[in-house]
Amino acid sequence: MNIYQFAKICSVSSMTVSRAFHNAPDISSATRSRILETARKYHYRPNILARNLATQRSYLIGLVVPNIVQTFFPYIIRTIENLVRKAGYNIILCDSEEDGKLEKEQIRLLIDQHVGGLIIIPAAKRKDLHAFKELEHNGIPFVIVDRKLDGIHSSFIGTNDHRGGFIATQHLIKLGHQKILHLRGPKGVSTARERMLGYRNALAHYAMSFKSNMIIDAGFDEEDGYKTIKSFFKRAKKPTAIFAVNDPVAIGAMKALEELKIKIPDDISIVGFADINYASFLKVPLTTVSQPKQEIGESAAKIILNEIEGINNKEKVKHRNIILEPKLVVRNSTAKRGVNVEK
Repeated sequence: MNIYQFAKICSVSSMTVSRAFHNAPDISSATRSRILETARKYHYRPNILARNLATQRSYLIGLVVPNIVQTFFPYIIRTIENLVRKAGYNIILCDSEEDGKLEKEQIRLLIDQHVGGLIIIPAAKRKDLHAFKELEHNGIPFVIVDRKLDGIHSSFIGTNDHRGGFIATQHLIKLGHQKILHLRGPKGVSTARERMLGYRNALAHYAMSFKSNMIIDAGFDEEDGYKTIKSFFKRAKKPTAIFAVNDPVAIGAMKALEELKIKIPDDISIVGFADINYASFLKVPLTTVSQPKQEIGESAAKIILNEIEGINNKEKVKHRNIILEPKLVVRNSTAKRGVNVEK
């Protein structure tokens, strides 16, 4: 059964059927309920491919993320999907696993699927930006989220990572810590670079000397944080505080510290970045820099929808650059230097 036959059964137009299935605001709840109930009765499902061919446009949006397991990204994914679905679009989700080569393949696959646009959180490991240049060349709208890419012309939504690194380090300095170790993310990633610069600028602002051996590479995930701390404490004097590039690295570091019988925050304080869902439920709740995850997802969805509509209406796309402010969330993983914390 095609949409026209089904619409006749419902005594409405095919456009009204389409609006009902996509929860459009300009259709009454009674009409929508009647159409959906009739669809269940006749086991009818709309043919998305036929709709795309009829309208000469795609109602698909590609979403490429670097790590679907890390809980910062799923929150953004859910927010994006909820908004684009209400607008009548569907998401094709890809996980690049922080691999630029796989990311390139996924972007080209999405181009072949004739998606209307893409939202991309770039992978950490890459050799080139060819896939992004292809999107530019083909006039396919795309939005970069969280990690900025130099030389790519597109809309961008992210957090003020420099500010986040500054306030995380400032918090530790004000607690009396002077030996603050920074667990840095991959050097080629903008978020890691900006958070590290925020750390260094906080030290300079408070006239504290910078020591290069107090910055060590630690990747982006829990295993990276765990292995880095295990290795570092074998060969170096322990710091009094740690600022980790993100919460997973901080959590991995906390596990290593626990195995090393180093108490948090009595012996060492630690701050993360992102405020992932379970940061507050850890054995020692994590002090962290909170990113506005919902606002990031909403902004990304609204921008890509606007750009897709603009292109479909043959309008010139105006790129936007949105930088959102982070907030420090203080929990039990930080304390004043030299003061024992009551259990």
